[in-house]
Amino acid sequence: MLYLTETITNTGFDYSKNKDNPGAYHRDLLADGKEYEKNFESTGSFTYIPPPYDAYCIWAFFNTVSWPGWECVAITFDAQTCQFKELIPLSFWSYAYLRNMNVGSLGIMFGVWTSPAFTVTQVDWRTGLRTGNWSLYTWGPAWGNVSFSNVIVNPQRARILGTNSWYLELWDYETPTKLWSMHMPYIARNLAYESDTYTWVLFNGGKIIKVDWGDYRRIEMFSSIATILPEDRDYKVAYDSMRKRLCIFRRKADNTDGSARIQFEFYETVPKAAIITEPVPITSPGKNERTVFVANLIGEAGEGIGGQMVHAELEAPNNHGTIVSPDIVSEMNGIIRLQYQGPSVAGTEKINLSAVIAEQLEWRP
Repeated sequence: MLYLTETITNTGFDYSKNKDNPGAYHRDLLADGKEYEKNFESTGSFTYIPPPYDAYCIWAFFNTVSWPGWECVAITFDAQTCQFKELIPLSFWSYAYLRNMNVGSLGIMFGVWTSPAFTVTQVDWRTGLRTGNWSLYTWGPAWGNVSFSNVIVNPQRARILGTNSWYLELWDYETPTKLWSMHMPYIARNLAYESDTYTWVLFNGGKIIKVDWGDYRRIEMFSSIATILPEDRDYKVAYDSMRKRLCIFRRKADNTDGSARIQFEFYETVPKAAIITEPVPITSPGKNERTVFVANLIGEAGEGIGGQMVHAELEAPNNHGTIVSPDIVSEMNGIIRLQYQGPSVAGTEKINLSAVIAEQLEWRP
């Protein structure tokens, strides 16, 4: 499950204030006591920029009261503090034609261009211009006319993971061969690269999945971010590989004076225990004998849950056997080891295991 660990709203970013210039465009920005000469019209790519820059970057399209009536920028925020770091001018053509730029393998940025039709290239996040030596210029007939709006790329293994509305697909782009495909329950908003094994997919409505796009190709987790509110104008996901946390960027409706409202939310993945298997003896039970039993504490995705307190007790009525240590901490792989001291007479006993999960820590939208 995902656990909300921190919310930051004071980022130090705002639009530039009106300089007593009435302007010719979007005059509504200055009406009704508003003080700012710009506002968000839309947001584009959102991604984490690895060290040495170490920042979150959101591309934005502003309305402005001054000529030409719009402005395209890349806004960066320090990844440690979420404080405004830099505002970088962008080309309109990069903003308009480059879809959902994402960091990929080796910290390289990739994006999908709508012109030429659905070209995937390595890009410079500061300008949106093509850079480096890697590009995938044509899908070709063998791709089945696939067109992706979001991609994650691993050039080392010739893998590309992409979404187009309802489908998530993994391809070997050198062959080319479709390796895996899934019909998604919701339309994807954007992808976030965690590693060459895992990627996150954020959907409309705030649902989110963690996908193994490495060797096993499966859904590892299905969860939600905090409730999407009517005032939320946009929300996107990025993965902070430096701090091992998921970052959600929210752009909310402007304040009444026209100032910007931006929010960062941070989530960590905490496995949620779902199943305790029946204890099985690994040494032979007997009268007056100490027997070792083994069970497993398993999470919702089938993973072993370590570090969880498990309580063992004998179901009444019992035959005077005892659990040597009734409270056991599960091992890192989820294994539970307990010892049972048999009575001096033959009989039948049943061992019950239970674990108390700290549900109050879970984010419940």
